[in-house]
Amino acid sequence: MANSHSVRPELAQLVLHDLRSGDAEARAAFLKEFGDAEIQFAQATSAALGVWSDFFDTVDRNNESKGVVSAVAFTALNHNISSFKLFMSGYTVASGSLFRQVLEGISLALLCSAKSLTVRERFMKDSYSANNAVSDLAKHSKIIQVNADAVKTLQFAYKFYHKYAHLSKLTIAAGANFSLGGVPNVGAYFDPAKVREYRKEIKSRVSLARVLPNIMTLVAKNASSL
Repeated sequence: MANSHSVRPELAQLVLHDLRSGDAEARAAFLKEFGDAEIQFAQATSAALGVWSDFFDTVDRNNESKGVVSAVAFTALNHNISSFKLFMSGYTVASGSLFRQVLEGISLALLCSAKSLTVRERFMKDSYSANNAVSDLAKHSKIIQVNADAVKTLQFAYKFYHKYAHLSKLTIAAGANFSLGGVPNVGAYFDPAKVREYRKEIKSRVSLARVLPNIMTLVAKNASSL
């Protein structure tokens, strides 16, 4: 069936502009408001990457178990950087959805690092879903020797960011520019009316970044016996 819908030139131009845009305006607004926090995030994340790198240097390329732990841990760190970048570029929904994977990845890395658990082997055989990692981390926190409060923090964050994984009232609101009366906004943008919510999320992400070096240290410690 032929498409009989007409294309409005101004809307086609709007979509093309968004697809080809470098998002400089939104990026500049976020940077002006949260530039200091971005530096703090970068410093904490680089410390975590340093711990991971030291661990990676000890991994024998023939040791598949350690290799999997290393790969999962790096992916979690890498996705965390990408998620923060998306947030600071005005893509809050895409950022939140990816951050959910970060929380799964952190939990999965800890689970895979424990020699006595079967998660690593099951994951390697494609019989374990990372969707279960956060809840399983709570079940096995004593074996992994992870702080109980840290697990609760992960669980709380995971429950919140689950809203970004599906169409929800939160994702709908993210596309509405409240400072302009709630009009829909195509693509990336900075909404001054949401600064308080932005600040809460930035604070939470920086707090997580600051504990990532300790988490990577625990991953490396547990995985040393694999």
